[in-house]
Amino acid sequence: MKSENSLALSRSKSKVLRTTQSYQPYHKATIEDYDLIKVLGKGCMGKVFLSRERHSNKLYALKAISKEWVVFRHEVEHTKTERDILASISTISHPFLIRLREAYQDINQLFLVLDYYPGGDIATQLAKWHKFDDARCLFYATEIILGIEELHRLGIVYRDLKPENILIGRDGHIVLTDFGLSKQFRPNWQKTNTFCGTAEYLAPEIIRGEEYSYPVDWWSLGTLLYEMMTGVTPYWDSDQNKMYRRVLEDKLAFPEDMMFEAMDLLRGLLQRDPTLRLGCGPSGTMEIRGHMYFEYVNWDDVYQKRTRPTYIPTIDHETDLQNFDDTFVSMTPKLSIPKQDLDSGVQQYFIGYSFSERLPTRSPSSSQFRSELSRRSITSSLAGIPSHGSRSSITLPGFEREDYEYNDVIFSGISCSNTIQTIPSDDISEYELDQHHHYSKRHTMMLGDNNMKYRNHYYQNSRLSSQFMDEDQYGGSGSNNSSSSVLDRRGNYTSVFPT
Repeated sequence: MKSENSLALSRSKSKVLRTTQSYQPYHKATIEDYDLIKVLGKGCMGKVFLSRERHSNKLYALKAISKEWVVFRHEVEHTKTERDILASISTISHPFLIRLREAYQDINQLFLVLDYYPGGDIATQLAKWHKFDDARCLFYATEIILGIEELHRLGIVYRDLKPENILIGRDGHIVLTDFGLSKQFRPNWQKTNTFCGTAEYLAPEIIRGEEYSYPVDWWSLGTLLYEMMTGVTPYWDSDQNKMYRRVLEDKLAFPEDMMFEAMDLLRGLLQRDPTLRLGCGPSGTMEIRGHMYFEYVNWDDVYQKRTRPTYIPTIDHETDLQNFDDTFVSMTPKLSIPKQDLDSGVQQYFIGYSFSERLPTRSPSSSQFRSELSRRSITSSLAGIPSHGSRSSITLPGFEREDYEYNDVIFSGISCSNTIQTIPSDDISEYELDQHHHYSKRHTMMLGDNNMKYRNHYYQNSRLSSQFMDEDQYGGSGSNNSSSSVLDRRGNYTSVFPT
């Protein structure tokens, strides 16, 4: 019996050696180097774990990505892009951009080892507080601006700035994360026209299908700041197409109690013409830094983290997860089991994926990493699993994988005129549970067309008495308008626009 077991083990090792030749790393990190403690987030292509490196005893966020799903969803190129962007950022060690420590793989999974931020994300805080006070908005705005500024300096357009992608550290400072939708421009060509992002934060030029560049990030910043100040995005509507029309046509409305400086900043950032948008003129980001909203900001102090955060997250002990979603934290921390073994041909797609900050960087070339699958469409990105996040990916019926896809935030509770594509059996229980989640209702998408129609029936229309001012009243005169309200992503009734 012993000899039979030895023979079986020998054959198994031989099979593994033959299969793994195509992804041998140039350093020796493996999943065995990390203990999985809790689940921080789950998406369609994998999970994010709180993990502890055994050698150093340090905590990290370990992002595990299923190779099977990456190939099935034609995401090889986007996987390579996120890894490359994270690797390039990590060589700089910017205070407001997340840092990649290692990237490695086994037969079935890709792994990204990222710094762990125990304060959760801004979306969780907005769910709790609904909106932030002026000092807190100003504090976050300054650090976000420096993070975006650095991405642009590196030739990267972010394309997915939103509360879920802003993590809070133990000290109250933030970092930007999740670069699955980001684009790194070539030196001589700094425009693109891919329809992608999160619906509420899409700039008008993206919705119109025009070529666009860095200015889309400043539009998203304006949308984000508006949401932090008021509790709702400026053009929110439960109907996706109506929201797009509002972005393109509606006047910008402000609460009556908003500071003049804040309104002026938002009007500059939410300028529909990207050539006139604040931060997009000859002075670049200095236009934003020099705005009167930031009059008393010392930007060097911001960069050096000498500014005092207005909010410090409560963290009772090292592995305290009170700032994360209980739905994820309650899951068993284990890797997904693939439905079938991946052959050596599939492994070829991931040559050169490994990275370690402790060794010289060796980035894979595009030719090494380019998917050999037919890509007749623009598909959703690896952003299906944010670094600490909560997005899963669903293919809409009538818009099959080869045509259009979008990433839907977990728990979105969407419904369509047709039947949603069958969910893999091992995901059904979590997906059904997800429908009852009430705080994060984002849709991150990458489409070839902006005419996709769907509704989120979770949201309800109602009326409230609170008043908003439209931009004609910005200078002071004008009458108040009655305003409509919707049940927003966090289950709160929120006034939106004058009707």
